[in-house]
Amino acid sequence: MQIIAGAVFQVVDGGILVHVHAKSDGTFKGTGNKKEQNIEFRDRWLIFVSCDNNSLVDGKGFTGEVWADGTYAYATAIGSGKTIPKYTTNPKDIIKR
Repeated sequence: MQIIAGAVFQVVDGGILVHVHAKSDGTFKGTGNKKEQNIEFRDRWLIFVSCDNNSLVDGKGFTGEVWADGTYAYATAIGSGKTIPKYTTNPKDIIKR
């Protein structure tokens, strides 16, 4: 998946929580010179991205290619459990399994 527009919601151990605003699956619509990338717009879709987070801060923009890697569970500030999609910036993480 290509994250076209996203923002770091929170830096956490092992990666970041990202609000995704626009994403693409890499496909296109149209023909010839009229081809356009299929982009899906969402309102704050939250995902976890496993990555090197040393240079990232809350609120920073985030774009790039990520690969599905299962689910990520965490506790909210009020203590309730949440499970969200997990992605990685390194496709080799998927192959290692």
